[in-house]
Amino acid sequence: MKKFATLFCVLMIPLALASDTQHRFKVYVDVSGDENADQAVNIVESHLKRELRLLGDVDVVGKDDDWEFIYKIFMMTEEFADGCQTGGFSIATYYAQRLGTYHYKTLDSYQIMQATWGGVLGAAIYTRDSLPEFCISKINKFDKNMLEPNRKRLTGISY
Repeated sequence: MKKFATLFCVLMIPLALASDTQHRFKVYVDVSGDENADQAVNIVESHLKRELRLLGDVDVVGKDDDWEFIYKIFMMTEEFADGCQTGGFSIATYYAQRLGTYHYKTLDSYQIMQATWGGVLGAAIYTRDSLPEFCISKINKFDKNMLEPNRKRLTGISY
């Protein structure tokens, strides 16, 4: 029994320490849309948050939390001139990194302004059925363009 307890401790302690020391990225997700896109907004928000959590080192936080990155999406329902909906959505995306506290004179300014830099804008048209694929591809690009360089910087690997 002592051997089992010793082996268990030897294997589990490094895992527990690694999870405590690993940097966790805090991402604020804001998805909104016009009055006809409520259901699609909920679908996209749910899928985006799920994809971010699946990255393993990301915490999805609220607007008033101390977030490091922002991912904003605005969706508009496409419709014909007579008002009939096409089933598609025009989607605008924006993601960026938040300026650090050292850019501000006071901590109050940091909490109020929430300024960002290095933003990436995008626009697309997707159908309701392809919204999950949209979320997967956008989070993959976000991970590659924003999080991966920061992971390398934090681990000291030059790129």
